[in-house]
Amino acid sequence: LTIHDSGFTATPLASNSIDISNEVQLYKKVTVLPASVVYYEDDFPVIYYAGDKVDVRVIMPLYRAVSDVYREKMETIYESSVKLSWREVYVGIRKLEHNGITYYFVDNEQYFGREGKLYGHFDDGERFAYFCEAVLSCLPYIDFIPDVLHAHDWQAALAVIYLKVKYKKDWRYGRVKSVFTIHNIEYQGKYDPYILGSLFGLGNEYLPLMCYDGCINLMKAAIE
Repeated sequence: LTIHDSGFTATPLASNSIDISNEVQLYKKVTVLPASVVYYEDDFPVIYYAGDKVDVRVIMPLYRAVSDVYREKMETIYESSVKLSWREVYVGIRKLEHNGITYYFVDNEQYFGREGKLYGHFDDGERFAYFCEAVLSCLPYIDFIPDVLHAHDWQAALAVIYLKVKYKKDWRYGRVKSVFTIHNIEYQGKYDPYILGSLFGLGNEYLPLMCYDGCINLMKAAIE
């Protein structure tokens, strides 16, 4: 299921796009994958809609599981901090060119430098709120404001939400449209409404947008 925002007109041969994904198969093989982001062709991952006239880039967390083979080829292109509610948190952006595609990695050891599973941690809400805020805040500094922001599953849902309620006020983001793709509807990013401000940095005026069936539902909010 792919949801386009209102007013979106696809321009597949002229658009610049960035895919925001919790995981990409090139870097970490797990059971559930956002397969629309990459697929295997002769053992090389290729963006499914990449073409000569389309600048499609991918951004994901720099997990500890990312191989040193790829880390050694990365370039640090941005270091700063982002504000997430009351927190001021470090963000680093690493860049890698691979198979004709530009990949960015959001670096934060506190959130992504953990051994074991990529998600399913007690603080996943905070981790992926940070990820989405970091993605949007860094775009002007990596010299890439896309025409289309393509978010995958609940972990990237806040990128669509933040674009709509926070970043559209900034002229640099005014023309950016969003697409939200659901790969696994079972996991929707559900949280207690009480943490809307302290965790996600949004005021109570956004409760109608963010809530469904008595709780915050990030997937529902991204669709709206």
